[in-house]
Amino acid sequence: MPVNDFIKQGGKVDMAKKEILDKLSIYIPRKSMKKRPVERLIKLSEKRGRSINYLVVDAILQYLDRAEKKEARVKGGKPPRGVPPAIRKRGGEKMS
Repeated sequence: MPVNDFIKQGGKVDMAKKEILDKLSIYIPRKSMKKRPVERLIKLSEKRGRSINYLVVDAILQYLDRAEKKEARVKGGKPPRGVPPAIRKRGGEKMS
C-alpha cells in the first residue's frame, strides 16, 4: 500500500520504511509569509518565463550543493569559507 493511502487511513508511518516520493509539499510559517514568498515567486516566474516549480527545485538544488560543499570542507578540517585568517588560528594552530 502506498504511504499516502496508509496515512489517509489513519496509519502511522515508520520513517525507515517510508517510500521516496517524487512530490514535495511545503508549509510556509506565518512569520515567513510576511515576506510574501508566494507572490515573489509568481512575479519572478513570470519575469523569467519559468514555472514556479522550476524556480523552487532550482533553489533547493543550489542550497543542497552549498550545504554539501560546506559539510565536506568541515569534515576535511578546513574552516568555512569567509572566515578571516586571524580567526582561523589560535595560538599558531589552525582551528578545525
